[in-house]
Amino acid sequence: MKWPNDGNYGGFYIPTFAAYFDKVLEGDSVSSDGVYFRESRPIVDTFVTPARAVREAKKYFSNVDVMNMKDGDVVENFICSLPGADRSCSEIHQSQKLFDVANPSVPLHFDMLAMAAYDLGLVDKSNEDFTRENVRNELMLSLPSEDDFPLQCLSKEKELMLLEMSQTDEQSVGLFSAPGGSDDHEETFRQAVEKKKICSIDTAVFLRDEKWRKFFAGRFVERSE
Repeated sequence: MKWPNDGNYGGFYIPTFAAYFDKVLEGDSVSSDGVYFRESRPIVDTFVTPARAVREAKKYFSNVDVMNMKDGDVVENFICSLPGADRSCSEIHQSQKLFDVANPSVPLHFDMLAMAAYDLGLVDKSNEDFTRENVRNELMLSLPSEDDFPLQCLSKEKELMLLEMSQTDEQSVGLFSAPGGSDDHEETFRQAVEKKKICSIDTAVFLRDEKWRKFFAGRFVERSE
């Protein structure tokens, strides 16, 4: 992704999970100034629930199965469920790593931090070497563990709302039939909360620290002069 003002097709800001979830709950439109995305559109359109994904898929395919990511390796389960794929399934079972991930996830904390520093003038916008990707990757190598970052997390009330939404969504596609969901689902959710999986870096707090402001200035501003 590019910096937001990098040409006609600049990148977009990645919101914190808490901010994104608030927008989903409110049903608001994304602001046209690019705070979240390049275009103004209902943010609920970007929030793809399992039920919506199944509904859309059934418009084009007659046989749609839902696979639970908690039931092991998704790729392995998918291939092994295909008719006539016995050989491929066997190859996967025998291989430690069949292929590299073609579309790895972006390290969000570091990307959000790069964006915040860029907006504060802590990244030299005239230096072509300081691309969004390069700055993000250098931060990953230079900064301490993400475990030490100040975080923005959901309130207890919002956590409960998210849990209830996820239970409703899984029930809607038949992953479990009990109205309240399954004990396993709730436990998995609680583990995610404890591990801060639904938290995001608090870039404002991080960059108020004079030590880190000097780090950015020395690495991404003064170095380019």
